[in-house]
Amino acid sequence: MKHQAKVETMGAGENTLYVISGPSGSGKTTSIRQVMTHEIVSFTTRPPREGEVDGFDYVFTTEEEVNRLEASGELVERVQYSGNSYGISKEELYGKLAVADAFVVVDYHGFQQVRELYPNCVSIFFAIDTEDARQRMLERGDNLESIEPRLKTYEKELANQVHYDYVLKNEYGKQEETVKQLTAIINERKQMEKGA
Repeated sequence: MKHQAKVETMGAGENTLYVISGPSGSGKTTSIRQVMTHEIVSFTTRPPREGEVDGFDYVFTTEEEVNRLEASGELVERVQYSGNSYGISKEELYGKLAVADAFVVVDYHGFQQVRELYPNCVSIFFAIDTEDARQRMLERGDNLESIEPRLKTYEKELANQVHYDYVLKNEYGKQEETVKQLTAIINERKQMEKGA
């Protein structure tokens, strides 16, 4: 992760941040990328998977760089998962929002931290049945050893949906319908902002 000059945060508050959450395999990233293109990209210290693109799927960086950014107060959030760090830099958050409405995909803890820094956000939670989630993860190439631990946290993650502005049930085989609902939510919010 290359460090650039700090981004001025004033003025970014006019644009809307869409915060997307949901269990692994819920289709949240696939769905929102079909509706919006201006994405706030998280960083990770894990190696890229086959087909992943640096700066698009994640910003791939080192633990040392993340430690430096955290020590200097330049992170929005940082979490540990399977021995690797994940999170968002303030530069990425405010830089993208200074240009236009944007979206970010985070877990519930990330949502809380992002909302504290940037209150002008719309939160959307993707819910999915456990078996549908398992099937989606298998189809995208995840192995059973990585799937089962994720599914163990499923009920806990679902309990957090009450804290979000919108909840979308993404049923297996009905991705197109979910995308239509998501598009309607975003269009509705844009109309509300114009009328404000």
